[in-house]
Parts: sequence; structure tokens; C-alpha cells
Amino acid sequence: MGIGCMAMAPDPLPATTTGTTLSVLKVERDTVPANPSYTYRIIPVGNNTYGYEIFNGNKKVIRQDCIPTVPGNKGFATKEDAGKVAALVIKKLQQNIFPPAVTREELKQLKVL
Repeated sequence: MGIGCMAMAPDPLPATTTGTTLSVLKVERDTVPANPSYTYRIIPVGNNTYGYEIFNGNKKVIRQDCIPTVPGNKGFATKEDAGKVAALVIKKLQQNIFPPAVTREELKQLKVL
């Protein structure tokens, strides 16, 4: 069994928007004011598939071009699938789970696999 796709390191420069934002979700926790505010953006990654980028404010912290735990570099089939996984990763970041790894079981629960 091969190793699945890994999240790519963030760009060293602040993120800028050069194209159309396909989908953005802002997630905040009101109970902990010091907790960062995360957002995600769905991105096209080739072969009519999608990935996502997660931002802390305007700083890109994660870029995911392919489905985690799946061998190879296959992107998500739909924008909705990419968004479900991005939201899960944000939830883990807010719970201080680092790295915010996604399991194959979680992908099945989200009906991404």
C-alpha cells in the first residue's frame, strides 16, 4: 500500500487572491477570544478535481491538493467534498489537534470515499 497525499507546506509569503474564490467558510470560536479565526478556500487542482487552502487570518497555513490517505495525487471529485474535509481540518485546528491529520475512516464518515 502506498503513502497517501500529504498536505503541502504553506507559502512563505502572505496569501493573495488572484482568481475567483469558489467557496469560503469562516469558522470562529466565540468562547476563546485568543483562538485564531480560520477560513478555507476551494481551489481547482487539475483534471476537474479540487483541493483547499486554509487560512489563519490572511496567512495560508495549509494547502491540500489531493485527498489525504489516498495513494497518489488525486484531488477531490467535488467542491463539496473538499469543503467537508477543509471544515473538519479547521475543527481540529480549533481543538489544538496538530497536525490536523484526516483518517480514512473520517473520509468515509463524511462520504468523501
